[in-house]
Amino acid sequence: MNNNDNVNTAATAEAPVSNGPKPAENLPNGIPVTLEPRKWLVDWTRNNKTNKVSRVFVTDMTGGLTEALCLGDWAWNWSTVDSPMMSLQANTEYVITFWLNGGETEIEQETCQFRVYLNGDGENPLIYPLNRDVIKPLKYHKGWYRFAIPFNTGESYNDTVRVMLQFVAMRAYCAILPDKPEYADLPDEERPDPRIPQRHNIAHGASGYPRDKSWSYLVFGNEATDPANTGGSSGRNSGNTKKRSGALEQFVNAGVDIEGLLEHMDSYNLMELLREDGAIERLSNLGVDIDGLLEHMDDDDKIELLRDMM
Repeated sequence: MNNNDNVNTAATAEAPVSNGPKPAENLPNGIPVTLEPRKWLVDWTRNNKTNKVSRVFVTDMTGGLTEALCLGDWAWNWSTVDSPMMSLQANTEYVITFWLNGGETEIEQETCQFRVYLNGDGENPLIYPLNRDVIKPLKYHKGWYRFAIPFNTGESYNDTVRVMLQFVAMRAYCAILPDKPEYADLPDEERPDPRIPQRHNIAHGASGYPRDKSWSYLVFGNEATDPANTGGSSGRNSGNTKKRSGALEQFVNAGVDIEGLLEHMDSYNLMELLREDGAIERLSNLGVDIDGLLEHMDDDDKIELLRDMM
């Protein structure tokens, strides 16, 4: 945690009570805590060039404008945003619901987490991964995933516990919306194709995906992000790397010029693809000229790739 000062000095406040969506059968038990972006601590990050945090209005799932917390970038920078310090009942179950967009990157090396800090302990938070379906979201709608995170405040010498909540992102941009009553009846849509190694992300514009530059689009084309074309799936698993490798072999067997497609990638995305575990070996086995691909990369990206291989 890189802002322990906030744990010790942030003003203490009563937990905001949620008047949010109707409870669902699969919503964890607990006293609801409301996410209020306007109250989360982002000002302190202005002098930290590597902590990318903003509080902005975005178009939500209903077409309206809602204030969101946006954090992270595509580099190896850690970004965090903190709730105000709250005074909650000791040894009590609480639950917070919110909607998440993004938080994953194509090379599957990102961090996207929700953390709970108890009584100023900045070294031992409760950590909830929000990426790779480690924790299953309750619902998916138009690129946004609804999460319900339960936590227990634990024992305390007093009747109350000081609690700070935090979102953490590294290597993948993400946006967080508060849960609202008008979202309660949004239908749970079919998830995108599980072959896609990253979620929909508003950072990529209307399509939600990095068109014409990413591995997904070079191999699968537009069908990769359209469940109507692929049949979709209700979930994803950790077998994406094997699935992508098999897809490459299928394309080679079908006569597709994989090497030609890869040469159209920009230097940065080509470097990101080659640094994935086993990528160089798999491509070599398919007859791809790795030396030829390296000639298309900038020197800085070659150095970065070499560092990963050391």
